[in-house]
Amino acid sequence: MNKTIIILLSLFTLAVAQGKPKIAVYATGAEEQGTNKALETHMLTALVNSGQYQTVERSEEFLAQLAAERSKQHSGAIENEQIKKLGKQFGVDFICIADITPALSSNMVSVRIVNVETAEVAAMGYADSPLKVLPDLTDASQRVVTMMFGVTEQPVQEEIPEPEPEPAPEPVRLEPKYEPYVERREPVFSEPERPEPVKPEPKYEPQKSTKRFDPSSIYFSFYKPSVKSFYDYKGQKIRSNGLNTMIGFEVMGSSLFGGGLFIGGGKLGSNIGEFILGADVKKLLWFWEEVIAIPLSVDIAWRAQFMGIENRIVATFIDEPKFLKEPEDYLNKKRTMNKHNFDIMPSIDLQFFIGSNFSLYGGYMYRITYSSGWSFTYKTPGKNYGENKTGDNFDVPEEFNPLKNSKETVFILKKPGTLRFGAKFHFN
Repeated sequence: MNKTIIILLSLFTLAVAQGKPKIAVYATGAEEQGTNKALETHMLTALVNSGQYQTVERSEEFLAQLAAERSKQHSGAIENEQIKKLGKQFGVDFICIADITPALSSNMVSVRIVNVETAEVAAMGYADSPLKVLPDLTDASQRVVTMMFGVTEQPVQEEIPEPEPEPAPEPVRLEPKYEPYVERREPVFSEPERPEPVKPEPKYEPQKSTKRFDPSSIYFSFYKPSVKSFYDYKGQKIRSNGLNTMIGFEVMGSSLFGGGLFIGGGKLGSNIGEFILGADVKKLLWFWEEVIAIPLSVDIAWRAQFMGIENRIVATFIDEPKFLKEPEDYLNKKRTMNKHNFDIMPSIDLQFFIGSNFSLYGGYMYRITYSSGWSFTYKTPGKNYGENKTGDNFDVPEEFNPLKNSKETVFILKKPGTLRFGAKFHFN
């Protein structure tokens, strides 16, 4: 009986497999032939496991004939008519051609499935991968199959028995509670009223000032901006992490409202410098009197950025023919371009007072920026400039802007804004 069931199941599986079209995989493009061979195996496995195709016998002979035909072509490509001829010879219904193309420090795996009968492309897909280890081939093959057919390897689903319904709980009857009756009677005779004791008058004492910290302060702070942007010239996304330090002076009034001035600067990424000058207004809210405060502030600042740009790049867009007459060593050097920003920065901090002359704080700052474009100054050879002018001003096109569509995020949480920390020294 068991042998009969096994034979019937085998025949059923064979019948299902016979109904699927046969496919072979041919990979090309990699410098090492072993990589092409491994990609053929992984791609064939992904196609068969998707349930769309079955493998073909004598696939090694078919692929060898296909490779020999490719070597005959001058372009190195395989024509669909030749695929049709070879496919009919070896009983192949579809041929999957996978090309590996190196691009931008990665690899593009592009795949097309050709119908051998009609020589038409039945499906196409692609995936990018570093292709450094074997799991990269498995991942790329599965992503291509998912793009073409919207399916992955079919998992085996286990039947989960439905839980038996639990019996409904019996309703609980609440017994009424009875309190014993207590008779309440008012006293017949009331107690005589007693005179209130005479309170001594309080002695006058001068009020002490509740404000222990000194209202003026000099502070030092720093924050780490993290900016995401897109550089058209290099065709890639850039994340620039920096560090800025600030020094400032502020005064608080009796209503805990005040303001001050600050100056500072730092670096964004490896090649962008920054200089900042601004003022702020602030309101101090006590969370724990004279110990912990919550300062709310709005900073307004002018921020200048500057970085180097190669003279050879400048020569591609500058509207000055004499620039190209500069010597070769001059074109290989860099010149400074600059950019001006107007920042509005609301912030909230948590401030801890240690005595009356020192405090530490840290908090969150959000920056709203209005920016100009990058520009630089160039002195044309042979042109006479006045005493107050050092050269002609040129604007840099947006494709050479390394901060295009920039967004500032908290470097840990990846949320808009940045975190800042600092210390204050208070005095009268």
